[in-house]
Amino acid sequence: SNPLNGALLYLCGELVTDLITPAGTPVAPFAFFGCTSIKNLTFSEGTTHIGEYAFAGCSAIETVRFSSTVEKVGIYAFDGCEAIKEVHAASVESWCQIEFWDEKSKVYISTNPICYTNTLLIDGKPVTDIVIPGSVSEIKPFVFHLCNTLTSVTLEEGVRKVGTRAFWDCDSLVTVTLPSTIENIGVAGFLNLNESIETQRINIASVDSFIKATQDTDLIQSNTEIY
Repeated sequence: SNPLNGALLYLCGELVTDLITPAGTPVAPFAFFGCTSIKNLTFSEGTTHIGEYAFAGCSAIETVRFSSTVEKVGIYAFDGCEAIKEVHAASVESWCQIEFWDEKSKVYISTNPICYTNTLLIDGKPVTDIVIPGSVSEIKPFVFHLCNTLTSVTLEEGVRKVGTRAFWDCDSLVTVTLPSTIENIGVAGFLNLNESIETQRINIASVDSFIKATQDTDLIQSNTEIY
């Protein structure tokens, strides 16, 4: 029912290629479904929710910039957006808090746009060595899924939970440092670490916390060393 499907978007007679969402306004489900003119997409500060299928089929989108206030991305929000080349996060902290996973429907595919770029940019640079501060008590599911530029992840004291598949298929990830405060690592939280990597290192601060946190996940593989 959306007339934008397969069409160009004009605002006051001007073709819209750079779209900035209005501050404080959620993006409704299917809002820009199928629009073929949007190339650069920016979520303003105050935008908290992006509805399901909101930008599905927007085949021209190349750049997506997230504000620090985005909390939830609906299922299939970026389905078919295969032209995406850059995904920018406002900060490590805000990115870790975004819900890309719908618990009810169990859907995550085409929700996190990293799936098209295999990288995440912060301050304009690809994320490689990341430090997640203790102010982030929980890393949400799928937030770094398929981020292949990541080589090391350090969770500082205060981080308690790593969501389901949060670092799944991060093929370049070699070193993981866990704090004594870690209580739970979700299913496949750090799987599938590339088996072609000769040695994967996991640094732990506490044996007890490590055993408790990993009891429901498969973190240790044949090429894993624990320190």
